[in-house]
Amino acid sequence: MMRTGRTNFMQSRKALAAFVLLGELALAACPTAVLAQGKSILVVGQTGPLDTLDPLHADVSRTDNLNSGLYNTLITYDQDGRVVPQLASEWTLSPDVTSIDFTLRTDVKFHDGSPLTADDVVYTLERTKRLGQGVSSMLGNYKSATAIDAHHVRVDMTAPSTLMLGALTKIYILNSKLVQQNVGSDDGQAWLHSNEAGSGAYRFEVAQPDTTNVRMALFDDYWAPEAGRADIIIVKRMDGSATQSSALRAGSIDVATEISPRDVLSFQDQAGFTVARGKSSGGTYVYFNVDHGPTANVDLRRALQYAYDYQGDIDHIQVGSGSLTDGPLPPSTACRPTGETAKQDIAKAKELLAASGFQNLQLTMTYDPSFATMNAQAVLLQSNLRDIGIDLTLKPTTFPEYLAMLKSPETLPEMALVIDYTQYPDPGTMLSVNYTTAAIKQGASKTAYSNSEVDSLIAGAITNPDPEVRCDMYTKAQEHIRDDALSINLSYSSPPIVSGPKVGGIAYDIVHGPIDLSDLRLASN
Repeated sequence: MMRTGRTNFMQSRKALAAFVLLGELALAACPTAVLAQGKSILVVGQTGPLDTLDPLHADVSRTDNLNSGLYNTLITYDQDGRVVPQLASEWTLSPDVTSIDFTLRTDVKFHDGSPLTADDVVYTLERTKRLGQGVSSMLGNYKSATAIDAHHVRVDMTAPSTLMLGALTKIYILNSKLVQQNVGSDDGQAWLHSNEAGSGAYRFEVAQPDTTNVRMALFDDYWAPEAGRADIIIVKRMDGSATQSSALRAGSIDVATEISPRDVLSFQDQAGFTVARGKSSGGTYVYFNVDHGPTANVDLRRALQYAYDYQGDIDHIQVGSGSLTDGPLPPSTACRPTGETAKQDIAKAKELLAASGFQNLQLTMTYDPSFATMNAQAVLLQSNLRDIGIDLTLKPTTFPEYLAMLKSPETLPEMALVIDYTQYPDPGTMLSVNYTTAAIKQGASKTAYSNSEVDSLIAGAITNPDPEVRCDMYTKAQEHIRDDALSINLSYSSPPIVSGPKVGGIAYDIVHGPIDLSDLRLASN
């Protein structure tokens, strides 16, 4: 009754908020509208501050998402997790997997009209290495880059690694001459905060010092022209699901990237709106310490897996924004083995618990309660384990505190509820960090798992130039990991993107998520 009694009041407040929001957006958009008369415009709502436009920081999704319209990478991934061309028309891994030779397209122009050359690739990679920030962390084995001629470049590595291919899908290529003209004392970082030096489908007409409202215009000489792109795209900071929902309904934005699962339901079957979801690049996991303690027992780990109410999580916690799991890696990654979809089986959980020999067991799990979804999942698991006779203590832990616990198996928690994503869909990225003996020594392993056969398969895949052989090795490694029950794979996240009637094509991007701005299309009518 209390909730019902507040309904009219809350509706009034929401209506007022929407009215005020619409007015603010209209006032803010007036100069833009005047400049863009007769041109098509799409406005994208984005949550959170945009600290810099420098593509060096494309490891941050907000920067990456915006840069996807302004820049290109040498190569990228398609929706099936396969590496495909972008600025590079072809590439060859050396037999010993210590170098990659790239052939560049000859029809690419930067936004100032200058042609793409190998020097631009070399400059971009060397700058990334030199500054040691952002996406540089993905170039762990990078040694150097050499311009063979204007359209051929070789990337050398310090050790054999096919992971370099995936890492290069996050490195946006800069117009080297333009950045060097504005290099300043910080390698162009201040200039690139509000300017761009790209070859992408969109360009800045003028500098964009106000990163809360970034405007870009279609580049007429883009090397990959396609019909349907808007003349103007505006990326506008708009925090909160309620704010984006109201703006989308009012027509003040055309794409909302941060709408909560429950708010998404109101758009699901509403005429004029489309909800798009793509292959997930991450999910929520409970990682076990398999080195010592009760969770070193595989029967216990399997019992815990069967105890969880996966479908209840999807229906009542994810509310349609997640999907059931079938393995240790998210669906966006290639080379995933066929697996059984996770399901609750209390009878099987009790049977395995009995086989483990544990009685009146008490376990502890770390988690971050600041995430509402994670908090709900922790409570659900606690309740599920109570049903099979296990007392689970929930231990609130910040993410930095959790990272410190990874330093050694002795400090690793028994169980840890973690949101885990992959930056790019090469299976070796998550496998090498989470499930190898080397990761334990590096203080990065979430499981303290050590299996010589798995180590051999992952290392062999990373150093094998044959894609088919590499894929087979990764698949076999995942089968071992699945059989050893190293985690409870609670759910894959499937973040929704909601678009309005002006948008004709949109998809979740597995590399530059949530969307690649160059893929936005206008409705045909």
